[in-house]
Amino acid sequence: MTEADRGVQEGMKQRLRLQHRAWLAGGLSLFLVLPAVVSGAPSALLEDGTEVQEERADAVTTQENEAFASLIRSSTALIAEAAGRQNGLDFEIVVDREVTAPIAWFESPRQAHVSAGMLRALQTVGEWAALLAHLEAIYEQEYGPRAGHKRFRVRTAPPSDSLFRSGSPDLNNRIARRSNEAAIETLNRRRLTMLSEEERAERAMRVDAAAIEILRAGRIGGAALRKLYERLQEAGGGMIEDAGDDGRRLAARHLAWLAQLPLSDRPLPADWQALTPEFDRARAALAAASGEALKPDQQP
Repeated sequence: MTEADRGVQEGMKQRLRLQHRAWLAGGLSLFLVLPAVVSGAPSALLEDGTEVQEERADAVTTQENEAFASLIRSSTALIAEAAGRQNGLDFEIVVDREVTAPIAWFESPRQAHVSAGMLRALQTVGEWAALLAHLEAIYEQEYGPRAGHKRFRVRTAPPSDSLFRSGSPDLNNRIARRSNEAAIETLNRRRLTMLSEEERAERAMRVDAAAIEILRAGRIGGAALRKLYERLQEAGGGMIEDAGDDGRRLAARHLAWLAQLPLSDRPLPADWQALTPEFDRARAALAAASGEALKPDQQP
């Protein structure tokens, strides 16, 4: 066999191998296409199932919102009465579902936030009442009509308008002035100051002394406030507004101070006991919305 004949035979073998591969590829593609066509109906069912799941999630969210709205409306009315406010509290309470740390804080003088982590840590209506009393005490101490002389104020002012206006029509000057004013307002509003541990401890005692008076006026034992801080410790938190390391250190000191006070552990008044079902429903709705189950000792 000549070299030419061997070349022809080798070429034929290569063509046959290529045709064989093409046939296999075509068969495999047909095999892959068929399940896709057959799965068309189950795909629609899956979409319907997703819609059902979304509807269930919306229903859980609505149930959670309604449960908390009812609880907040009823309980804030009782705390406002105990604090001597005829027209209710001067701030609203917002449940922040994105924050898992057990904290509560004022976002502004008119709005207090309570984290989902805080609500998970609480187990009784009395602890919820103590939290509301604490928030009302903060408002009275730092934001109320009589709190102006106690509030921290920045002892400086932005540069004068004449300095910004002299020599340049640049809009950046106006933006810079607004930025300075906004920064100073943030400091005044949020009290972002470098307080020492002694100053923080003194502030905490002053606020909670007022909170205990509110609880007593509402015929709730001051022991509810101590129990609230104990719950925060169990949940890995510290102070109500600070769940970090500093907050945990201060909370140990604060609990020691509370332990020295003659705090009564009296039964809740009937109007607060009546809120227990609402409190349980709100916590159960929160757990359902987050896909969690309440611990055995937390079951409503």
